Amino acid sequence: MKSTRMSLLLVLLTAFLISMSGCGAAGSVEGYVYGAGDSNSGMTRIVLSGERLGSDYVPISGASVACTGAKTSARTNASGFFRIDNVRVGKQTLTAVYNSFSLSRAVTIVRDQTTLVNLADTKPLDPKKWTVLVYLASDNDLAQNGFDVNDLKEMEAVGSNNDLNIVVQYDGWSYGDSERLYIKPGKSVALEHLGEVDMSLGSTLEEFVKWGLTNFPAEHTMLVLWNHGGGVWPRSVSGGAQ
Repeated sequence: MKSTRMSLLLVLLTAFLISMSGCGAAGSVEGYVYGAGDSNSGMTRIVLSGERLGSDYVPISGASVACTGAKTSARTNASGFFRIDNVRVGKQTLTAVYNSFSLSRAVTIVRDQTTLVNLADTKPLDPKKWTVLVYLASDNDLAQNGFDVNDLKEMEAVGSNNDLNIVVQYDGWSYGDSERLYIKPGKSVALEHLGEVDMSLGSTLEEFVKWGLTNFPAEHTMLVLWNHGGGVWPRSVSGGAQ
């Protein structure tokens, strides 16, 4: 009886180890980031590609590329090339950011293989039901008292999901801390560091809204103006027309 129990335990242990062998399976993704535009307007967008493109496109050096399912990100070299290893197997989202430009694409990571960003993988992500754009202007006593951090944590308690994007443009009390964030369950992911921006300017808000609509299309979009709750005034603090 004792030997039978031991044999059964060994069988169960072996089955468990086999089932766990697929956990942590990972692959890689690589490609190129290019700038596109025209001679009149200059660069108007960035492009992700799995191969070198022709002279109509300019390789982007120093673009930041991140992929969900990976603990590390990458920066493009002088040829616009990037590679990210140890990406969790399955459907992931690849995001490239360069200056004010951002682009997200769906990729499928295969175990122990390198996924190239190709035409099959670079189709735009299907629009979600909702995108919530949060214009979080806390370069004031709200940040000094921690209200901005508390509200970010509340957003992280929900996080983006298959039906919802939560995207934040944040400006806190410290100089140069302005950034754009993608809110995931339990954490905020920096998509773009902006340095220091004036969130009281209508042009800053307009740029954020255009960026959000372009990069996170959805069936419905909500804009949240986060501050002291005074709403939109016809003039800024400095007296300039808005």
